[in-house]
Amino acid sequence: IYALFGKAMNVPALSIVYNKTKIEQSGQKTPIEYAKEGQWNWTNFIKLCKAMTNTDKNDYGLTGWNYGTNLAVSLAHLSKDGKVVNNIDNPDYRSMYGKLYDMLITDPVARRDSTRMDARTTLPNGQDTMAFIESLEYPQFVERAAANGGVYEMGIAPVPVLDFLGDTEPRGCATACYPGFAISSSPQN
Repeated sequence: IYALFGKAMNVPALSIVYNKTKIEQSGQKTPIEYAKEGQWNWTNFIKLCKAMTNTDKNDYGLTGWNYGTNLAVSLAHLSKDGKVVNNIDNPDYRSMYGKLYDMLITDPVARRDSTRMDARTTLPNGQDTMAFIESLEYPQFVERAAANGGVYEMGIAPVPVLDFLGDTEPRGCATACYPGFAISSSPQN
């Protein structure tokens, strides 16, 4: 991982893991090839998802979990002054969720019935092609692929740049949430 992204402290919190063998066998560029060319953006991400999706075989270009917040366009964000701000009226939020709707419903290239745990099984077994992961999970995908006979080689790349929003580099991916806790003033337990 560090060889791809630089120093340990510069490793992104979130990445794309992908089935390198499957992509190469299809004749497509891998996400890291796009990234090295400065072309790993939403446009090429969706293009690759479409090329790798075969719904008749229940095989999708993307699997996993929490697509929206993985791309750092979440319902709320923490402002510079430390306040939680609702993004419901933010045009970036609306545009991103329109793209996610298209990806899941209009032209399905992402698995809708998947969980984070499913991707750990499907990808190393050759079903589906890419998933968002926390970068430190990558060795688990490599180990599972090796345990399956080493038929598939896994790869890792940064998340795509949201070029349709005018971005030129990946957003700081939202791997955190804003939990709230309440403690009763007179707890019984």
